Amino acid sequence: MKGFFITATDTGVGKTLVSTLLLIGLNKKNIKSIHFKPIQSGIIKINDALLPPDLVFSGHYLKENNLKTYCKERNSYTFKTPVSPHLSAEIDNQKIDYNEILKQFNTFKDVVVAEGAGGLGVPISDNKYIYNLIEDFKLETIIVTRANLGTLNHTFLTSEFLKQKGITPFGIVVSGVSQKPSLMEKDNLKMIEKMTNIKIIAKIPKINIDTETPPFPTKEKMEKTALTSFNWEKILNAIQ
Repeated sequence: MKGFFITATDTGVGKTLVSTLLLIGLNKKNIKSIHFKPIQSGIIKINDALLPPDLVFSGHYLKENNLKTYCKERNSYTFKTPVSPHLSAEIDNQKIDYNEILKQFNTFKDVVVAEGAGGLGVPISDNKYIYNLIEDFKLETIIVTRANLGTLNHTFLTSEFLKQKGITPFGIVVSGVSQKPSLMEKDNLKMIEKMTNIKIIAKIPKINIDTETPPFPTKEKMEKTALTSFNWEKILNAIQ
């Protein structure tokens, strides 16, 4: 299986935006790909259907059929309450079967862009965490981080954790880069690579959106951002 696992230094950093931009770019380059969101905590209502918002966002740009089907084919578990998956499942009186996630993942034939929930240490169940999905999916791991204050510590700790687990990160995506970066942002971009010894493969400009609440950016704007923000040579080489 070829593809990428999108993780992050924390929740709300921009995993869904980055996943969608990556998928849009792959699509523009005629590479078949699929957005897989194994576990979604928190739902939104669309035409009387309760759906996972992260897939609703990517489906807004990529869906080949109806949105409900799009989400069902790309998600193993969706829970109502936007908290850690293990607790959200408990609130809904459900139990996450880790093997069911792996089973669904193994049905995919196209390039997979798998999106985690929160950061690496988020618990899925009593003995499984988000980083276990990275270990078992065996996809290239992309870390999404911020450009602002605090990013150096969070990014360094995330990268070191992965390395301790025997996972070599493929690259870092910095989300929310200012059009005119401050001295601190410029230094953060330089220091992220120096401290982690991992290349920044994309700098995503600040986009004032909520991926759970329309209106969303136009498809044209998303396509332009996708094609100009990523190091496409490195990305395409990884899935050849």
